[in-house]
Amino acid sequence: MARRKSSTQIGATTEFKAGCQVFLDYAYSHPECLNERKQIRCPCLKCKNVNYLDRDTVNYHLLVSGFMRNYEECWWAHGQKRDGGLTTNNSVNSATNRMNDMTHDLAGPDFDWEQTGEQPMNSDAKDFFKFLKEGSEPLWQGCTEHTKLSAVATLLNIKADHNMSHECFEALLKAIKSMLPENESLPNNYYYCKKMVKKLGLGYQKIDACPNDCMLYFKENEKMTQCTICGHDRFKPNKGGLSTKKSTIPFKILRYFPITDRLKRLFMSSRTAEHMRWHAKSPSKDGELNHPADGEAWKEFNKKHP
Repeated sequence: MARRKSSTQIGATTEFKAGCQVFLDYAYSHPECLNERKQIRCPCLKCKNVNYLDRDTVNYHLLVSGFMRNYEECWWAHGQKRDGGLTTNNSVNSATNRMNDMTHDLAGPDFDWEQTGEQPMNSDAKDFFKFLKEGSEPLWQGCTEHTKLSAVATLLNIKADHNMSHECFEALLKAIKSMLPENESLPNNYYYCKKMVKKLGLGYQKIDACPNDCMLYFKENEKMTQCTICGHDRFKPNKGGLSTKKSTIPFKILRYFPITDRLKRLFMSSRTAEHMRWHAKSPSKDGELNHPADGEAWKEFNKKHP
């Protein structure tokens, strides 16, 4: 029978271990967050505040897997208050607030949507900020919790997390719309939700691939119909028999997420840009390799490309 590793055997830093104890002490100081077995919700990366576990098990999970994403701002399931009151919403609302803050951070309260200062924006930036302006409008007149963009992003995130079918998503969307005021602006169906979020410029590119991972049908190989290495057909055969030119369903598809657009978005916000520049602003002082920027290859690259 396998034995659980002790906290001294787990590769967590001393600071993180101490931080976990601070979190556990805080959580157990709020009786309303404990169940009848004196257990609390486990906020580790795997449990995500779903499972109730005892203190030692929660501590072990946190040391092994770490905290769930975006749980550092408010421990809503463990008694921490936000805006002067006990938080009863889940991390979805936290994500919504961050999205709204980032939208205002990107544009600013006095942003000129046509041009910034003396230098006009290029077409990509103009379209992006126009989209942000439209998306930053309240979900309905007087709504303070959600914008049109944050509501759509939240619903699509729930759909992805729970592997929800298109039909189920549209049924849920229809039910939510019927509960909102008449002046609501939530899209009518899944197609328009995807179309709206697509304007963020964070889509992906589909590239056909050999099912045996030999090659990609890309660039000079884009029009080929057979793998040059293993000879496997690119497209699935029709129902009537062998593969023909009319068959356009590939055996395998690679979804490529271009990095350039994502880097542009990350540097458009002062908050995320600060994190992107961390390695340059806070170099290692202890002589250890804490980040690739501390390595000789990175330093040599900076010398050649200042």
